[in-house]
Amino acid sequence: MSIKNLFKSLFYSYFKRDSHYYLHNSNNINHREYIGDKWDEIGKLQFDFLKKKGLKPHHKLIDIGCGSLRGGVHFINYLNSKNYFGTDINYDLIKIGLSKELNVKLRNKIDENNFLVSSDFNFNFNVDYFDYAIALSVFTHLRKSNIITCLKNLKKKINNGFFFGTFFLVDEERKDTPFIQSKQITTYSYKDPFHYTYNEIKEISKNVGFECKLIYDFVHPRNQKMIAFQKKRS
Repeated sequence: MSIKNLFKSLFYSYFKRDSHYYLHNSNNINHREYIGDKWDEIGKLQFDFLKKKGLKPHHKLIDIGCGSLRGGVHFINYLNSKNYFGTDINYDLIKIGLSKELNVKLRNKIDENNFLVSSDFNFNFNVDYFDYAIALSVFTHLRKSNIITCLKNLKKKINNGFFFGTFFLVDEERKDTPFIQSKQITTYSYKDPFHYTYNEIKEISKNVGFECKLIYDFVHPRNQKMIAFQKKRS
């Protein structure tokens, strides 16, 4: 890393918040715009993806960074009652999603025990395990230390299930320079939105006790890449 980028990294680490992901005040907002627009497209994208990867109605799913239920509305409709679990740092977004995105039928399939508000990836729902977990557009806003915390905590609850998370990826030689992912998105090594190399993700995964692989048939409109995690076999 160059001296210039080192100073930038230190500045953003110690003097600026990691990400808008940690902002709480989201009252009086357009919740669909707030989480990045493309509401219908990306909501259906993640739902279709997990179905393709084997998600069935009887499975228990945790939606990490569930926000205002862009994906949640599809998962709640599809899964058996009480099998969808959502967690987010932002209570306002969850509240807006519950009130504005779910009809009466869908609200009756969940209750308050299906949601947790947490800033440290607390997954202590009253269930023994999750069959599937997904974090869409979450790690793209987080530093490596936060990603490690998430994976460590999830490892206790995922058992033999699958976890899928999206990242912005770059080649090794572009790691320390801004990278244009799409017309709307430029990513950085030192500030939100963050990018990582695939080798960095593999190293994190290995150290936490997961195996991971890049999913090539997932196409995100903003060039996020899907990575699958599964606990290492003994």
